[in-house]
Amino acid sequence: MSRILSSLRRPSGVVLLTLVAALLLIASGSRTWVTGTTSDAVLGAASVSAKGTEVVAGLAALALAAAAAAVAAATAGRVGRWLAVGALGLVAVALAAELVVFLADPGDALGRVGAKQLGRTGTLATHATLGAWPWLAGAATVLLGAAAVLAVLGARSWGGLGRRYEKGDTDRTGARGQRVRSDWERLDAGEDPTEAT
Repeated sequence: MSRILSSLRRPSGVVLLTLVAALLLIASGSRTWVTGTTSDAVLGAASVSAKGTEVVAGLAALALAAAAAAVAAATAGRVGRWLAVGALGLVAVALAAELVVFLADPGDALGRVGAKQLGRTGTLATHATLGAWPWLAGAATVLLGAAAVLAVLGARSWGGLGRRYEKGDTDRTGARGQRVRSDWERLDAGEDPTEAT
């Protein structure tokens, strides 16, 4: 068990957990989360349904932000890494708060969607029934929170991509001690670094 936990604290483990959670959130957000009926004075009884993206504000955007934060945490330097880990934690908290608000009163969320579908403002009184998709989104949010905690526990030992990916190989010296331009610098100058000099 400790071996699994140790591998999940690595950058690749955190990114994998976050991507799985983000994919589950995006997939569940496109499905129907809640269905129900409403009694409208003009239209009479009508059935109403709402997808996850309609009842949880910014669900897909938050999932994508979590994935971006995890990748940034795995690849950034020390300061950027901690900022990205903090962003990952904030996204997990924001998603959890949105889900709790929805699950506390799914009828209200469905009533707002029903009113919007009828071209009205406010909300309609509805009798709502939850599907399985919000619970899958809840499990994905817990997985996202676990990834954030694992990132906090492991980020101190992460190394980032390394200097060679940040600025190129600019500290090389030639045979006589002179500075030699890197391939990246030669490309920037319009030269082909594969040609012999």
